[in-house]
Amino acid sequence: MLNRFLLVLTILLFAALTFSVSVITPSFEAPDEMAHYYFVRYLWLNRALPILQLNDMALDDPQYESFQPPVYYVLALAAAWPIADELSRPIYYKLNPFVTADFNSLNSDNKNGLLHGGDDQFPYSSTPRAVHVLRLVSVALGIVNALLLVQLGGLVFRQSEEVLAYGALALFVPGYLYSFGVINNDNAIILAGTAITGLCWLLAEKPDSLFAWVGLAIVYGLATLSKLTAAGFVPAIALLVLMSWNKTTNRRHLIRNIGLLAGIWLMMTGWWFWRNISLYGELTGVHRMMLLTGEAGQNSWSHAWESVPWIWQSFWGRLATQHFPLPRIVYDSFGVLTALSL
Repeated sequence: MLNRFLLVLTILLFAALTFSVSVITPSFEAPDEMAHYYFVRYLWLNRALPILQLNDMALDDPQYESFQPPVYYVLALAAAWPIADELSRPIYYKLNPFVTADFNSLNSDNKNGLLHGGDDQFPYSSTPRAVHVLRLVSVALGIVNALLLVQLGGLVFRQSEEVLAYGALALFVPGYLYSFGVINNDNAIILAGTAITGLCWLLAEKPDSLFAWVGLAIVYGLATLSKLTAAGFVPAIALLVLMSWNKTTNRRHLIRNIGLLAGIWLMMTGWWFWRNISLYGELTGVHRMMLLTGEAGQNSWSHAWESVPWIWQSFWGRLATQHFPLPRIVYDSFGVLTALSL
């Protein structure tokens, strides 16, 4: 009973911390938040998906996220509908001329990238009001994900003490907490990933469950339409298929279920890939985005290797527009935990 109480308390604390992030962080001071906001604003003003144009980016036209799939943004717009008139207002922020150029300092120096006025003070008004309402969508997705993570922990560990420890470790990663307090489509793909992991675990135990296969197909379709990194779930699904093939007593039904998985996913996502081919001549639009941001000419492998330390730190937590690193001991501790888990 005590562990159940502590587990509920853990989820409530997670919700409180993500909500505090959404309130405290000034508008557009999170990574790519203005570009994600632009996507939602474009949907409202044009009643259509944005198209990634090859032109110079400006502060009032942060279009470089326009290649992203639409599920997260449609959900955010639906939540913001009561105050959608605020989305019609222009994005008027000016760059902060006094911002520090030091990305690696732990000092509390001038790290805000933009100048903020009275509109950014609670209860907010104009564009900041829309920003903070959209952030509540991320908070809600984080709470749902926390509940699913606990359910997944119960499936895997079964013992309440282990589920409590797993829940605390999973929910209180600083970068994870911060992400669910700001506008970011990562929050949709994280939730989808938790659901996919849980469904794969269930299907590994009961590979003949038609309901679970259909559920996996729908969730993976939504994941693909939330963020292109959903491709990272393919190895897990492939492993599930292999395990199911070895475990099932009815391979004919399994082949049918795999066909359903592929067919439902294709019906859900095919229009998106066709749109990208028609507009950009490619399946995803990523190359168009890289041309726009100047990354297309870089050697991909060497660039990826050089980015590993930055990616490692960003995963565990570099807050705000990644200007705020955590103390070295935090990254080292998570490194030890990662090695032990492997």
